[in-house]
Amino acid sequence: MKYAYIALLILVLYVAGMYESAALMVLFMVQLFLIPLMLALAFYLKRHMKAEAEEQTVYAEINIPFMWRLRTVNSGRLPVGRFTVRFSCSGRAIEKNKKIKIRGSAERGEELHSFRDVCPHCGTAVLRADKLRVYDYMSLFSSGQRLMEEIKVVVFPRKYEMNIEIDNSSGEEGYQSAAGNNYGEIRQIREYRDGDSIRHIHWNQTARSDKLWVKEYETEKAGWVRLFLELGAVRKYSVSELDAFYTLLYALVSGLLVSSYSVLVIRSGTEKPLAEITDDGECREMLAELYRTAEEPEGDFNGYERLRGDMCLTAELEWYAEDRLIFKFSKETLTEELTERAFVIQTGEMI
Repeated sequence: MKYAYIALLILVLYVAGMYESAALMVLFMVQLFLIPLMLALAFYLKRHMKAEAEEQTVYAEINIPFMWRLRTVNSGRLPVGRFTVRFSCSGRAIEKNKKIKIRGSAERGEELHSFRDVCPHCGTAVLRADKLRVYDYMSLFSSGQRLMEEIKVVVFPRKYEMNIEIDNSSGEEGYQSAAGNNYGEIRQIREYRDGDSIRHIHWNQTARSDKLWVKEYETEKAGWVRLFLELGAVRKYSVSELDAFYTLLYALVSGLLVSSYSVLVIRSGTEKPLAEITDDGECREMLAELYRTAEEPEGDFNGYERLRGDMCLTAELEWYAEDRLIFKFSKETLTEELTERAFVIQTGEMI
């Protein structure tokens, strides 16, 4: 825009001199006067303009657009017609060396500006705001200032819930079967449906009405499961291989939560467990902690030992229970394997 304006200025001066036009000469002088005026305006607007991240941490899902917001504060008397903020990006979850430049305008006072982006991989990404640049109303000049703002994006895998049934038919003690009902606790009373057992008929309620009513009991769950993660040196795996591992881990824990009160997740070579998980929120917190510690090398194992009855998940997508390989997943067909297969785990020693 600046060069186009200078070209226009020269053209007006040339035509004014060729035709000796006083009106065009006046126009040239007005255009010439606008140059220092717009320069001073750019510095004035920048002086009263601030930009900062609305949220320091944003949560997203792989390949799903997410929103993040920038707060601007214009303390001057004039609105800002145009500003840009430049971001540099880093982290496994985002493209390498990606640059983002956002544009906007700001009225007087405080405003929130929403922007959309997408991360193609699981893990974390950091958006660092490098510079705020404010332009005059004609976009001839700009004035910039350094920013020290960061936005951390935690990208979770897509959620699947594996179909897992834990069979305790061996009769060994130490792990309760997930099948069956806890007949001591009634969840609700509902109308009789085909296939319901007559043992569960609520005779008092049935006698008071013309319909059959049955008692529905709370599903009995197992106690808890220990899940070991064997990652090894994370740096040797590609981002697509880690995406598959995180997706499988999320699906496995979600499936275990259906039949277990809690899942204790432990990364091998560490001194304390990642988390004891009882719901989806805690599962996501565990993934965020795993992202944070994944680059740390595994050390000597000091506190926890892998027991025979523990489950284990490896970075090669191998799932073990009681030292027996249950299934080896493939990253190419992982979605189908998670959604279309049912797994029956026969165990008597999981604690």
